[in-house]
Amino acid sequence: MSLLPTYWLKLGNALLNFQFIEEALRTYLGLVYHIVKIKLGNKIPFKFSRKDVETDSLGVLIAKFERVNSNSELIGKLNKLVKARNYCAHRAYIMTSEEQEDDKYLSSEIKKMEWVITNSDKCLKDLHKELFKIDEIRKLLEMQK
Repeated sequence: MSLLPTYWLKLGNALLNFQFIEEALRTYLGLVYHIVKIKLGNKIPFKFSRKDVETDSLGVLIAKFERVNSNSELIGKLNKLVKARNYCAHRAYIMTSEEQEDDKYLSSEIKKMEWVITNSDKCLKDLHKELFKIDEIRKLLEMQK
């Protein structure tokens, strides 16, 4: 039996993880912008919001996240995933008919997807921890208003 259905499933899972990572980064940045607005009050106009990051790519989101987060280990892990994300989104679905029938090739590609899934899962868990921290800061500031 062909490994192609397994490959498609793994690729879909990898891409879904990247969507979750991008959304977590957008949410984090949106919370940071909200906190800055709270702290500035009406003293200085601050017109950034989550809308400003809605169309940003993973690499751009990570660069912005890096400016407002000190978890260098997580940032390093995220940066290592950018090349894999681009491969999954722009190249991984393109295969010759020979590649689609070559179980050795597919097995290698499945291993790549498993690496991506494992590492993106770890990043997503770490991002959720960062989201929890920043949301706690937001809650404290909102209570002080």
